[in-house]
Amino acid sequence: MFWFLKVLKQFEFVIGIYVMRRRNGREITTKQIFAWLMVLSVVLLLLPRSLTDRLDNAFMLLLGPLSGGGRNLALQVSGDSQGTVSSGGSSGNYERLRVMYNEAFCELTNVRQELGKLQNQHVRWSGLRQEFGLARARLIVAQVLGQDSTNWSKQIYVNRGSLDHVQKGQMVLGTVRGVDEADGVRKADESGGEQEEAGKKLYQKCVVGRVKQVGLKICTVQLLVDDGFSWPTFVEPRWDRRQQWHQDRADGVLRGGSHGEVKVTMISTEYPVQAGDAVVACSDPEYLPVAMLVGRVKHCERDRDNPVLWQILVEPAVDLNTLSEVVIVDAVGID
Repeated sequence: MFWFLKVLKQFEFVIGIYVMRRRNGREITTKQIFAWLMVLSVVLLLLPRSLTDRLDNAFMLLLGPLSGGGRNLALQVSGDSQGTVSSGGSSGNYERLRVMYNEAFCELTNVRQELGKLQNQHVRWSGLRQEFGLARARLIVAQVLGQDSTNWSKQIYVNRGSLDHVQKGQMVLGTVRGVDEADGVRKADESGGEQEEAGKKLYQKCVVGRVKQVGLKICTVQLLVDDGFSWPTFVEPRWDRRQQWHQDRADGVLRGGSHGEVKVTMISTEYPVQAGDAVVACSDPEYLPVAMLVGRVKHCERDRDNPVLWQILVEPAVDLNTLSEVVIVDAVGID
């Protein structure tokens, strides 16, 4: 008890010095603050247990909700991570689900374009030969020989040329990322089986570029990311947001960027474009009989130079860096 009274008097002395210095306008150093805190800690250490228990309860009432919320959040995060690990099993299952989603999204978008064209032609079917999108187009399967990835161009070289009915301006399709590997598709021979196999997988293919230069047995394909690539396109909402749009689609222009990105311009901000919406290449009777998927909206913001228009970045549905096989569309090569 004697030591407690002595420490308490010392604490009162320190407080008195602090008050006097505050009145005199003198600055308090960090050493002095540290010394006062040490004295305060010793005082709390020597206080009776009943009094310290009351202080402990008061602190628990004040800080309990904050500590409890943090503890619950930590438990929830740890539980979610454990559930993810246990449910996923391995990264292979995640990759498989991602491949299946990309395949389904691509096929659904392309089928929707096919059905839209058939609905528009319904009134003209009587007495005319039925055209089922790309069914009458020649699909030329080609292997990628190499890639030109200079700073000013993004092009690939394929093993098809004018002897194979390849012409400048024809559209080039690529298979959705990982579909062939996931399904274990066996490559057909060149005796006509390639054409049939390409037709079966048509709805799982997307636009990746167009033919730029043609030789006898080799041609150059200009990819979407090339600075000089341009094609009419439109953006349509995801199926769960169609009611938010006053029209079915927003027409624009697909262009390659100088830094290797793909963007869509000339779309008004009155359309509520969001990440995940489909970007589709417009149909053309000479090059692309049916509109086909290009990719999905990756990022969307107002154009700095023209705030009434969107500046849209596109994520291609096909990985352009790993192309090994493409399909060239010869839309006018079959009578």
